[in-house]
Amino acid sequence: MLVAVGIRKCGGQVFVAGTELALLHPLLQVDDKGMDDLPQNLTVTRLFYAPRPSAKLRKLISNSNALDFAVFRAGSLRLHRGAIAVYPGSADLDGDWEDTCLCISVVPGTRLLGPGDEERYRAAVNEVRGKLFNYRLAHYEEVLTSEFDVSDLTGSTRQIARGLAACLINAPELRDRLIVLLRDQNETERAEQSAEMSPVLEALIVVCHERRKDVHVGEIAKLASEILEVRGERIGLSPKEVGSKLKSLGLRTCRLDAGGRGFKLTQEICARIHQAAKAFGVPAIESGLEACPHCRTIRGDVI
Repeated sequence: MLVAVGIRKCGGQVFVAGTELALLHPLLQVDDKGMDDLPQNLTVTRLFYAPRPSAKLRKLISNSNALDFAVFRAGSLRLHRGAIAVYPGSADLDGDWEDTCLCISVVPGTRLLGPGDEERYRAAVNEVRGKLFNYRLAHYEEVLTSEFDVSDLTGSTRQIARGLAACLINAPELRDRLIVLLRDQNETERAEQSAEMSPVLEALIVVCHERRKDVHVGEIAKLASEILEVRGERIGLSPKEVGSKLKSLGLRTCRLDAGGRGFKLTQEICARIHQAAKAFGVPAIESGLEACPHCRTIRGDVI
């Protein structure tokens, strides 16, 4: 249903236009009122109309991605399970929301839905609701235990493929169509990630080839900024920005000395840096350094 209107996903939440909320509401019949009265083992879909999302709502949605997320209410902990759909209006979806959500852009309708529309389509809505419920009862265990995967997709696009395709039981053609739709997004995501991470990874490759014992975050930031400058970019990278990118690569820093934070360049760390450079399509890794065993491993040479 969501695939038909075009999707962009980076996690488990959904942002959808106001008209779609009006259409989904009679199908799902989810209301924030009385949520505390629902059984704990019931998985629900919550719909929020929030043209100006509050800080509290932003925090709730960001945290709800965590496994077994719960809030303290009415004297007890309440687990929050299920999807969340939000209409944020023209609000800027920055930070965690933009990075962890499925964003759906919809062209405004020619008219607003009125009270008569719900009555007019009530029979059709009830029929679809019944079919969706029966489908869930019939295939819940299959979806829950699905091991479907698309190994050539990366990052959040791969998560989308796994999550959505798992719900398509005995429908290989529909799964294939879904993967085709996601490949363009995957290429765009890879290109964006490569452009974002390339300067830092190239700087890391350089220090690995210098056979240094350790490196400071500030040194990486300076070298990455110089690489950007050579490419005509006027904006450099700060140590804080580089530290965030290192963390996303799984490279943990610690205080080395008076020069600040950094990490040891062990053989294991250098191998991980080279592997990450290959995964992000960093150009410098293609030619490599003949004397570097990690470059030769990446190229598939026998050492």
